Amino acid sequence: MFKKVISTLGISAVLVGSLAGCGSSSGSNTAPSNSSSSQNSGQTSSSHTLVVATVSDPSTLDPQATTANITADDMQGVFQWLFTFNSQYKLVPMLAKNYTVSTDGKTYVINLRQNVLFHNMQKMTSADVVASINRWTQVSPIGQSDVKTYGIQVAATGPDTVKITLNKPYAQLLADLSFWYGGAAIYPASVCKQAGTGPLTQFIGTGPYKFVKWVRGQYIEVTKFKHYSQSNLPTSLYSGQVSGNIDTIKYVPVPNPQTRVAGLISGQYDVAESLDPATYQQVASASNVTPEMVKPFGYPIIVFNKAQGIMSNVKVRQAFLAALNMKDLMLAAFGNPNFFDTTPSLYPPQQPQWYSTAGSSLYNQANPQKAKQLLKAAGYNGQPIRWLVSQQYPFLYKAAQAAVPELQQAGFNIKLDVVDWSTLVQERNNPKLYDAFFTYNAFSPEPPIAQAWLSSKWPGFWSNSEKDKLVAELSATTDPAKQKQIWDQIQKLVYTDVPFVDLGQFYNFEAISKKVTGFTPTYSPFFYDSSLN
Repeated sequence: MFKKVISTLGISAVLVGSLAGCGSSSGSNTAPSNSSSSQNSGQTSSSHTLVVATVSDPSTLDPQATTANITADDMQGVFQWLFTFNSQYKLVPMLAKNYTVSTDGKTYVINLRQNVLFHNMQKMTSADVVASINRWTQVSPIGQSDVKTYGIQVAATGPDTVKITLNKPYAQLLADLSFWYGGAAIYPASVCKQAGTGPLTQFIGTGPYKFVKWVRGQYIEVTKFKHYSQSNLPTSLYSGQVSGNIDTIKYVPVPNPQTRVAGLISGQYDVAESLDPATYQQVASASNVTPEMVKPFGYPIIVFNKAQGIMSNVKVRQAFLAALNMKDLMLAAFGNPNFFDTTPSLYPPQQPQWYSTAGSSLYNQANPQKAKQLLKAAGYNGQPIRWLVSQQYPFLYKAAQAAVPELQQAGFNIKLDVVDWSTLVQERNNPKLYDAFFTYNAFSPEPPIAQAWLSSKWPGFWSNSEKDKLVAELSATTDPAKQKQIWDQIQKLVYTDVPFVDLGQFYNFEAISKKVTGFTPTYSPFFYDSSLN
């Protein structure tokens, strides 16, 4: 027996943290395509071209293989998923038409939209979806975790119908498949076959924009797909009709945040992402640009390598946590208290279902003496701790600089390894190359079970039997009260086993030219509903 779920009725999704600012577990290195020519990276935008100044060049353009926000954001208009999120953050159909789920919760039958074209003019069929999901279970940190836990099997039962079978119920499956950070982006079956589990070399999707060219370190160019297959749903955040007039989007990596601001104000760029709060007044006083805040947005986390090395010792991780003054670090990072909040919760207070004070006594301890005792008990003898950090996210770099003397006071020998963001994303996949890395977790419309750091495959490699048991319990219940109790236990475990250190919550600051209309500030920015005046 199957329970029908109509196409416009979604799974309720909440603003939850995924590792949006984080990198992949597989770390695919994508080779640039040499398709058509493009403009110079620094060219001032025309009436039909939007130029976006980004933080960095991505390490890959394959959103299946990474949870890095830079990949998802740059390719947001190129690739699509079976479902997506509307303005109420509910899951609604995208490439799917509708679906049914069995009464035991272990079988999903997904009916696909017909006559949807890939950018190579091939019609999307169930064979493409099956190939894409199968690849996702092998290359995505979320997909790898899901197939291991729920035994995902996918098959085509018709040209436009896909059946997914699980070995136990998992209510968040569709959200996992459809999340842009590490979800199952749909590619042609031929592309999946060619790439296998290796780097994706053809970037062919079904979105309103098609990939044109990637010149590493200079720009990524996408252009409007004239044969885009519109959804019949109304426009609502990531879902429904596409309404913008922008013909070409160029994503230009501009590592220096001050350069991004200067270029935006001069008209060289139309959008400047992830800006330093120290430049807020400069942006706000400019007559031709608008500052934008995404609140709440995310939380900075120092992630430890738990697979090997000195940080695989839980007492050393606990000492690291005990030594830090979170208020001082967040103030160093953002300068202005209006840009952050110091709270132990991994969810913002705007999400009361998941907001938690569990483990709060271990947050913001600022206790170097306790840290010294823990280090002594751990047998730590001053071994250097290699901490990967990038200046391309100034708030992370500033917080790391402020943390070093606090850690040194507790007896740590900290070696900041300052690298570009792309290098950090690549190196953190290899446990031989670091002891800790600094990133941030962005709140996103997904269930908590899909957070990438819950997977032992995600960089940092958190393998913990108690965590796995709690995750299984959380995925098996739909009772909100019980879900909250389980989540409290997971958050408490974060503060006792310390897979990472959470500094607090912050708000994203970006800016956009007043020539741009229809832009919605959100967690993963998109421009297919924007227009240029």
